[in-house]
Amino acid sequence: MTFPRECLQPGPKIWYHFLRFRLMPSSHYRLVHKERAILLHCMMKGRPLNVGRMIHQQVGVCAGHRNGGLWFPSLITQLCIAHGVSVEKHETKEPPSAAISTFVLARLLHDDAQEEEAAPAPAANAPHLGEPTAEPNSPDIVARLSSMEQRLSQVEVQQYESAQQMREFWKYTKQRDLAL
Repeated sequence: MTFPRECLQPGPKIWYHFLRFRLMPSSHYRLVHKERAILLHCMMKGRPLNVGRMIHQQVGVCAGHRNGGLWFPSLITQLCIAHGVSVEKHETKEPPSAAISTFVLARLLHDDAQEEEAAPAPAANAPHLGEPTAEPNSPDIVARLSSMEQRLSQVEVQQYESAQQMREFWKYTKQRDLAL
């Protein structure tokens, strides 16, 4: 089951952009697939999400592909460094791609404006599902998206630290059991 991205209202369209680049990487931009549509619905309704599990699954999916780009480069780099992989001084760290900047917001909303001009006007009292409460290009939405991205980064760090503590505990228990 898929549907065109153009069917999304401005708010969900921005969240879909975030979802497509940050949680469930995809090279398909024009179609929204069932799995992403369900996740998008949960995001719009404020349902709790296990972001760590989603990232873990998506890293596995991306690692299984023989072609395509490297997703989650910052997370993978930090995990490699934590496991003792040496990084040479001349190597540069790639910043996270596809930031949801004001330019990206304007581009996404510009697409909406073009679609609205081509489409007939809806009834004045017809509510739109998933429509944001603020103006689509307001600083409030930009601030909320920035805040969400910061929280997601914090979750990634917490997940990594938790996994590191778990590995240290397993190492300790193995050494303890061997000593007995």
